[in-house]
Amino acid sequence: MTELQIAAESGLCAELNGRILAEKKSTELLATGQLDKFVILYESLAAIRSHDLAFNAPIIVSDAAHSFSEKDPSAKVKLSTGELLSVKQAIEILMILSDKTAAFLLINTVFGNDHNWRCETSHFFEQLKIKDDVFTVSDQNDDDQLIQNSHMTARSLLKILNKLFNDFPEMLELAKQPELVFQSDRQAIKIKNPNVFLNDADLVTISIANGAKEDDLVAFFKMNQKQYLLELLGLESSQLRDRDTRYTQTKELFSQVREQLWQK
Repeated sequence: MTELQIAAESGLCAELNGRILAEKKSTELLATGQLDKFVILYESLAAIRSHDLAFNAPIIVSDAAHSFSEKDPSAKVKLSTGELLSVKQAIEILMILSDKTAAFLLINTVFGNDHNWRCETSHFFEQLKIKDDVFTVSDQNDDDQLIQNSHMTARSLLKILNKLFNDFPEMLELAKQPELVFQSDRQAIKIKNPNVFLNDADLVTISIANGAKEDDLVAFFKMNQKQYLLELLGLESSQLRDRDTRYTQTKELFSQVREQLWQK
């Protein structure tokens, strides 16, 4: 197997069926920032598929959710106490914008509280035979501590991404939308997809999760009629955070991987 030569702590390139083509320290446990959103998305969609939850089920923003929204630095959509939205809208916000507030709403809507969510997530990991990962939620009672700390290996993240996008391919289409149109009973706004300018015929970026010092990148691309997945965790390039240079940097990373695997 090819060793992935890239400026990231860990990563891999694989077919969407799970066959790994190249990797770098893919079993190393790393803090994964906002990438835990894929777990919450899958759990929410699975609940809808099993008829335990409806896409149009209402969510009424609680005082705790409002407080979380106010404190959440990732929140592009600020929600007020008593505001009414749907499960579908929360999924869209989480998928496109990676707002932790949307994750907070889905966790409490689907599971009732974070303790139940942690238990169900443990079962989900057991089903995927993920044993070497730590997926933690702070034991503190402060609402703004929820879903702050998670660790995962690149290989285990691959299992989650394969499960999500094979079972629910519509999520990949959602990620390509140029903007999010959000309308509750109190506000109506349009927000440009922060990653949409990265999308082209070759490359679709799904998530760039900013940590304190490093970035994570998850992307999908097609080549030779096959769908591939690229994960780069702990990227050294802080320029990914600069909107004006993110496209150039991401295309360069993608080109490096493509050259290693297909243009030798």
